[in-house]
Amino acid sequence: MAYDEKFRAKAVQYKDEEHTFVELKKVFGITSRSYYEWRQNKEQSRFYILPKEGKVTRKRKIDPAELKKVIEETPTCF
Repeated sequence: MAYDEKFRAKAVQYKDEEHTFVELKKVFGITSRSYYEWRQNKEQSRFYILPKEGKVTRKRKIDPAELKKVIEETPTCF
C-alpha cells in the first residue's frame, strides 16, 4: 500500500516524539520497518519510494534469437 508524503511525515514525527512502536502501529497502522525506511528517506531528502530499476529477466542458456533461427531451419519431425 502506498502512503502519501504527509502521512509518512506525520508518522515519522509521531515516533520521533518518543512514542513506542506499539503506539505507532495502533495510531498509524504501520510497522517498525516502514518507520525506519521512511525516516531514512526523510533524512536523505527523498520522502518517496524509488521505482525499481527495470525488469529483471533470468539468464537463458540459449539466446532466443538463435533458438528461433534453429527452429525455422529445422524441419518438423511429426
